[in-house]
Amino acid sequence: MKRRFAALMMVMVLFLSGCNVEEDINVGLLPGELTGETSEPTEIIVPYGAATVSTFGIAYAKNYSLNPFVTESRLNVSLASLMYDSLFVINSDFEAEKRLCKGISHSENIYRLTLNSDAKFSDGSPVTAEDVEYSLELAAASESYGARLKLVKSCTVEEDGGVIIELEKEHGRYELLLDFPVVKDGTGEEEVPLGGGLYTYEEDSAGAYMKFNRENWRGVSSEFTRLELVDLPEADAMIYAFESGTVSVIDMDPTKTDAVSFGGDYEEWQYTTSHMQYIAFNAERGPFNSEAMRKAFSFAVDRESICNVDMLRN
Repeated sequence: MKRRFAALMMVMVLFLSGCNVEEDINVGLLPGELTGETSEPTEIIVPYGAATVSTFGIAYAKNYSLNPFVTESRLNVSLASLMYDSLFVINSDFEAEKRLCKGISHSENIYRLTLNSDAKFSDGSPVTAEDVEYSLELAAASESYGARLKLVKSCTVEEDGGVIIELEKEHGRYELLLDFPVVKDGTGEEEVPLGGGLYTYEEDSAGAYMKFNRENWRGVSSEFTRLELVDLPEADAMIYAFESGTVSVIDMDPTKTDAVSFGGDYEEWQYTTSHMQYIAFNAERGPFNSEAMRKAFSFAVDRESICNVDMLRN
């Protein structure tokens, strides 16, 4: 039977970045397996055949930070969309859909943003222009988001609560790149900065987990009120945990050289991001300094085949 968890995937518009995590871990008995020392079943039972799962597990790297601006773990960066909102999100038509931003106008290299007055952090405090300015500065200085924000010359707060973003040069549709996580001003140095996403990071005697914020400002409901965080920084252990049912969903970028392969019965969802694939030419010298040559090469590229076969329809 296929495991269907489409509801969670609707809120997980992930921020992907390439980073290598190398850490030896001892898999041992994964959470949910029977140890033989008790007759009582645990929450996850792995019998012969398909797994029976009553919890929803997500892989993460325990020994790496959950701060989206400093973490070196791609797994942990992927959790950012659960805990943090952004000015815009990329929808299925690859358009910038407003989230924290309520209105946008732009003239040449100047963008003016007005914020959604209903937006709040998980502690109930409002999201302000100062929070956006603070978060943009953190994102621009980070490895995960710095490349997309390198054209930002300045970010200032207006008296009416608006945000002015000035670029080094004109760049059309720059809102597509303004999907960095927004955190509360002053919390950016914390291990888990305060965000306004649908989930918050929590710990109890059973371990770390994501708790659904029932009072979220968007009024979203979910049947997944608790998402277990399973420490699995290595690919082999993650594959085993996924196939056994300990982990219910895994984020994988098929364009990376270290893409993970899975066996068994599972479903796959595609999602949109602000990462784009393109062909770059050296127009200064060589054969491609001719516009006609560049057009000819472009027409020769089978984009449909590349997307459907090589990039798994991404």
